[in-house]
Parts: sequence; C-alpha cells; structure tokens
Amino acid sequence: LGAPHCAAPGPICDSSRLLEGRGLVGPERNAPNAIGLPCADGDAGFFHIDESVDAIRIATLDGSPLAVGKGVEVRVKVWSYVDFVSDALDIYVAPDAGAPEWRHVTTQAPGSEGEGTLVARFTLGEGATQAVRAVFRFGGTAATCTSGIYDDRDDLVFPVAAGTPDTDVPQVSIASPGPDEVLGGATTLAAIATDDRGVVNRVEFLVDGARVATSWTSDAAGRFEAS
Repeated sequence: LGAPHCAAPGPICDSSRLLEGRGLVGPERNAPNAIGLPCADGDAGFFHIDESVDAIRIATLDGSPLAVGKGVEVRVKVWSYVDFVSDALDIYVAPDAGAPEWRHVTTQAPGSEGEGTLVARFTLGEGATQAVRAVFRFGGTAATCTSGIYDDRDDLVFPVAAGTPDTDVPQVSIASPGPDEVLGGATTLAAIATDDRGVVNRVEFLVDGARVATSWTSDAAGRFEAS
C-alpha cells in the first residue's frame, strides 16, 4: 500500500524509524509513505531544522489487540521549526486502507521547536485493514494532502480484529456556565463528556445552533474547556 503496515492485530502498531525525515529533505525511506492518490512531500528546507513527521504509533488503551470498538491512542513524533507557532498537525483515520476515505480526528499544535510528540485518542470503527494519516504543515488549513513546501504527511496501516462497534452515544452535560448565568466579555465554556467504553474525541460548543468553539482535550474526569 506504499506505507508501513503491521502484519497482524496486536496491542500496538508502530512505524519505528521508517518515516523519519521528509521526502527528499531527510532520510525518509520509501517516501512519500502516503497511500491512495499521489501526495508528494514538500521539498524545501533541511532535515531536522524544518518540519517532518518522524514516527506514528497506535495502541489500544487497555493493552488488548486492536479491534473494532476499542479505544486507541495515536502518538505522532514530529520535528517542529523554530517558528513552531505556525506549525499544525492534522490526524485522520480511514476504515479501509485499500480505498481510503479519510475522517478528520483532530488538529493540534506543537508546544515547542524541535522534537515533540502529539497525542490523540479515538474509537476504532469497522474495517479489517485501517490506516491513520498524520499531516504536519507550516501554515495553511487542514487537508489530507496539503501543498506547502515544508509539509509532510505519512500513513500507518494496521490490521483490526473483529469486535463490537461502539454504537452508544457519549453522555455530555454543561459544566459552565451555570443555568441562567448572565455572561459578559470573554467566557470559558466547559462540559463533561464520557463514553461507556469508547473515547470522546472532542466537544463542540454551539450557541443558537452555531458552533462557537471546539475542545479537543479533556482531563481525567472528562472535562473539556474552550474560551
């Protein structure tokens, strides 16, 4: 499929060092390591000075083999430019690696220059051979195949055992503001969102049907916040 591929369902699938670097800029093997339609890496800059995706690792939260309905954690090792505030990582998942239809999981920003790891969690849907894509870009907007000259995107293909899909919707409640609370100026919104066995990926806050904020991360109690 043109990307690192684990052979059998296990608790972890890891690209190891196969993705290190970016296309012709660094020592990345078999670049561009992107399945589906051709999607070339940006060819500007220098290895481990400018942006690159260096590794992708997916693992179940409970240590059991990757299976339908399991909560998983994706860890993407990246190299960020000195102007890291312009960098962003987009993570996508496809339930069929042979004919990928990518679903956006999250967009995250690195917290520093140089080597770093960004983490996302979601629940595996149905599909025997799935894929996760990491797109690391300098500026621009989220897309599965960006055109930036410093952008890198890599895929990891992994087998998924049969299981029971997580069809029960998450439970969510507003934690802040409280009922009938009068607001003014900048406001912090908070919600508690949990799922019986899957992973709550994000919480979107709407006012009169219009989305005003999205939170991608929560604490141990399932509290999501956005301003």
